[in-house]
Amino acid sequence: MNETKPLKLDDIIIDKPIIESYDHKVKILQLVYDRRKIDLGGYVASDSKPGLFYTVKTEYEPGSKNIIYGECTCESYEYYGSPCKHILRLRNVFLKNNQSKK
Repeated sequence: MNETKPLKLDDIIIDKPIIESYDHKVKILQLVYDRRKIDLGGYVASDSKPGLFYTVKTEYEPGSKNIIYGECTCESYEYYGSPCKHILRLRNVFLKNNQSKK
């Protein structure tokens, strides 16, 4: 991941997110689905730094909630590794959005 710091919303070029959380804190911009995995990419708001967003990518297994891979620009991910709460939030917003369409 090239970006290693949080971004201001004005610094992020977003036409229209594929999926956005009701509170506008999660914006999913990339969605790739195949039989083995679902790839998600987007931005998740920082709780501790209002107005800043982290760049987040994750892959997980369809039919389960198991994360195969995750990446985030937050300090927690840099220090502890995956999964941080931003990776989980991105996946959970996608899952919730999919459940509401059923």
